[in-house]
Amino acid sequence: MLFSIDVVFEQGYPVTERAIDVAQAFGIALDTRVFKVLNRVEVDIKPGDVVYITGESGSGKSVLLRRLTERIAKYEGMFGNVLLADRIKIDEDEVLIDSIGSSTDEAIQLLSIVGLNDAYLFLRRYRELSDGQRYRYRIAKVLACSSSDEKGVFVFDEFCSMLDRDTAKVVAYLLQKVTRASKKMLLVATAHDDLVDDLMPDVLIHKGYGSRISIDYNNTNARKRKSDQNSGSNEHLTHRCSLLKHVIIEKGCIDDWYMLEEYHYRGNKPYGIRHVFTARLRGETVGVIVYSMPAPLCRGRSIALARVPSIDEVNRDFITISRVVVLPRFRGIGLASMLVRHTMPLVGKRYVESIAVMGKYNPFFVKAGMKEIIYESDKKYVRVLKELEGYGFNCRLAASREYCYSMLERLSDNDIEEVLRVVEKVRFALRNAVGRSREYSSVVLHDKHILARAIANIAMLAEEKHYYIWENPESMYSGKV
Repeated sequence: MLFSIDVVFEQGYPVTERAIDVAQAFGIALDTRVFKVLNRVEVDIKPGDVVYITGESGSGKSVLLRRLTERIAKYEGMFGNVLLADRIKIDEDEVLIDSIGSSTDEAIQLLSIVGLNDAYLFLRRYRELSDGQRYRYRIAKVLACSSSDEKGVFVFDEFCSMLDRDTAKVVAYLLQKVTRASKKMLLVATAHDDLVDDLMPDVLIHKGYGSRISIDYNNTNARKRKSDQNSGSNEHLTHRCSLLKHVIIEKGCIDDWYMLEEYHYRGNKPYGIRHVFTARLRGETVGVIVYSMPAPLCRGRSIALARVPSIDEVNRDFITISRVVVLPRFRGIGLASMLVRHTMPLVGKRYVESIAVMGKYNPFFVKAGMKEIIYESDKKYVRVLKELEGYGFNCRLAASREYCYSMLERLSDNDIEEVLRVVEKVRFALRNAVGRSREYSSVVLHDKHILARAIANIAMLAEEKHYYIWENPESMYSGKV
């Protein structure tokens, strides 16, 4: 739809002694002056477009954004409801997971979409977030407030103005991705002109001082995207963030994992590490993937192969992705998928597998080419947890080692004996908690830290599983999984 916009300001001047001195010195009048900020500007905008307004500070970008927003709002039937991001109310003390969406699953989905996909981050208050995380959270709130209808308009003034430029590019990429996926329209205005590659605007407007303005509908990205839309292609939804072209993936070491360990919800060093690879952006470590020895038995593996492989076959042909972590400010741009996809062929195994709780909300393993298998856990684990409830354990919190240890600290020696008797029904969880380097003895098992780890292991075993497997197509034994 073609919008024609005129904006004229009248500027009056005070008549003071000093003002008269200025007028006399420079030969100017103190009469009211008329300024044309927008002189019959015509902008052709369609529902679902991304419109990027940029230019110097004070040039009138925000004025143009407001006028366009006002005009578009009059055609709600065509464009949908207009939502201004600055008007979203956010309490400084609100907890992320409690303050968005209608359920826990919906909240995690919304937060994951904007790259806030971290277990501990879900539990933070808004005031505890960085500037970049706050901006992402506001985007998630905007998405949560929008209707489920295909139409709609999101408006951001001073877009990413206060963010460092790498974070701004990440946020710009995420925002255009989610708005296009939801078929909404996006209007942004900012003095920064470095976001073209990540926003991929359909309409790029550069506002100069006075009435100077340029409007570009013909940039390469927009033409390509329009062609994709006309042909029914979704390729425009999968273009890469501009930062990824600067990322280098290379062989790393355990110190790289330690560098980012605090950003992974499970933390701690995984057992039996075989390979570590890092993703570096201009020399900074921004992501790490850790490969470890496979577990002897895995139900997801048996389902995938339609048989139970022998221990010799598991040790020979399998390796497990035990950790994938990305620096928080670079999450959501496809870096985790890039790490998985680039490194799987380098580990020298026929099969690469993983089990991931976050796979339900952030399917980066699938995007990297792995096959997903979802299955229920063995009921015996659930029964063991139910027995532990009789000693005060909350099954929903039992996956936390810290919680389990705090509960054990409250129990008597007799109760500890009873808890150990219950936990010993899952020998694998106990063996894993002890570790292969230690002797499996009653003295070790009475260590409350080890017993807490065993209970947490059982709790994780009881959860619904998302198993992932990839078969190297270049393997001499390769066949369909």
